Amino acid sequence: MVVGLPLIHTPDKLCEGCFESKQHRNSFNNAVYSRSKQALHVVHSDVCGPIETSTLG
Repeated sequence: MVVGLPLIHTPDKLCEGCFESKQHRNSFNNAVYSRSKQALHVVHSDVCGPIETSTLG
């Protein structure tokens, strides 16, 4: 048990409709708003690069 966090009560039974209503998604927009007119006009790149993570031990 974690000290300092409030205890969250979850009901024993949940109806299927509750699950379905909480799992909705908006559809993706298929329209292209910005289309390149020439080569290299729009460039996508990874600006973050590799991230080194430190581990314990």
